Amino acid sequence: MATNEIGRELKASELVPRTVVILEKPGHPFVTWWVLHVFPDYVVFTSGVLRGYFVAHRTGPDLEEITDDTGRPMKVYEYLGEV
Repeated sequence: MATNEIGRELKASELVPRTVVILEKPGHPFVTWWVLHVFPDYVVFTSGVLRGYFVAHRTGPDLEEITDDTGRPMKVYEYLGEV
């Protein structure tokens, strides 16, 4: 993925359904996902390429951070590429 497709880091409250974002998990490559649902304590992402879903937990102060099911922090970035 080209670095010019990666925008600013997003807080959980900035995620909007039907938008594409980039998820980064430490030690893993960047992956693009569609935001499917945003709930008060978790966010559901989907991917046609990976043919699956991913549920991330909202944690931290004001539930603005995203973690995987093991509690490892993840970063979410704007996707600036073409959809």
